[in-house]
Amino acid sequence: VYYPLQTVFLKSVDRIICTSTNYMDTSPVLQQFLYKTEAISLGLNKEAFPMASPEAIKRWTDHTAEPFILFLGVVRNYKGIETLIEAAKGFQFKLLIAGSGKNLDQLKETARNAKLNNIDFVGSVNEDDKAALLELCTALVLPSHFRSEGFGLVQLEAAMKKKPLICTDLGTGTSYVNEHKNTGLVVLPKDVDALRDAMNFMMYHPKISKNMGIAAETRFKELFTAKLMCENYARIYKDVVA
Repeated sequence: VYYPLQTVFLKSVDRIICTSTNYMDTSPVLQQFLYKTEAISLGLNKEAFPMASPEAIKRWTDHTAEPFILFLGVVRNYKGIETLIEAAKGFQFKLLIAGSGKNLDQLKETARNAKLNNIDFVGSVNEDDKAALLELCTALVLPSHFRSEGFGLVQLEAAMKKKPLICTDLGTGTSYVNEHKNTGLVVLPKDVDALRDAMNFMMYHPKISKNMGIAAETRFKELFTAKLMCENYARIYKDVVA
């Protein structure tokens, strides 16, 4: 029912914008509209992003007390948390999952049944706590397994904090933001072993991880600022109006 309506609508518009060239190149729907489709990445304003308060830093330092990998986001079906829990088996360090959702209790039960003491579900966090967790984590992990994860904005937030990234290759913006072996590591979706290996690599190779984090910040400044995003939209608006 929806598909013909979508096609009629897309035929009627003057320009189509998606958030990465990866998504544009791999979208079956957009292939017939490439002549009027352009990629403009999402962007953030680093100056507007809150710095963590000393209180939040101390609170989470006391809470974790050891290096950890961070998942940050709403817990949805496509986020791949089940794969992440499986990957925690054999992971030698702490995995902190910050976020809530309707499946959270079930996921907690799965972790308990597997006797995974290295997973810490901390629920929803406010902006101050989010900033503190991003500053304190060793790396950010985004294990999504479906194209509903069209971009992964949280990766930009981590990149601003000079954190290396671990994500899956979905043919979307996730692996455009995170450049494999430069800003972090990209693995196949639902590949438990590869995800575990990537997390362990970040923990066992702190110097390389740090350099990846620096590269992530550099890539953010070059491609993902709010200023650049707005300039590109303004250019397209002017072109369409003209």
